[in-house]
Amino acid sequence: MLLAKTPLEKREKRIEELTEFLEISRYIEQKPEFLSGGEQQRVAIAIALANNPPIILADEPTGNIDVETAETVYTNLSHMCQIYNTTLVIASHDPKASEYTEREVILTELESNKIRR
Repeated sequence: MLLAKTPLEKREKRIEELTEFLEISRYIEQKPEFLSGGEQQRVAIAIALANNPPIILADEPTGNIDVETAETVYTNLSHMCQIYNTTLVIASHDPKASEYTEREVILTELESNKIRR
């Protein structure tokens, strides 16, 4: 938000809104190494949504966390994207990821020598 030159008051309001919704307000002063995997993922979601992007590309957003926390992350991501009208593209090996999307595209047996340029 600093690079986008968002005014301080607007930045503070946005941070408060995202951290409250994602239940991470109490971690605002914590360093990442002191957060659990799920807490780190929720911080990453807040950062991704901070500037109201039209699209978020999430590559294995739940790759390093347990199943229960993964469901929370998917729920938070999809819900926040619906609220802010943001397109979410998830690249994942997790079959549960499609439960949180409106559309699924499956890529299999992709070979680089078969891609036309």
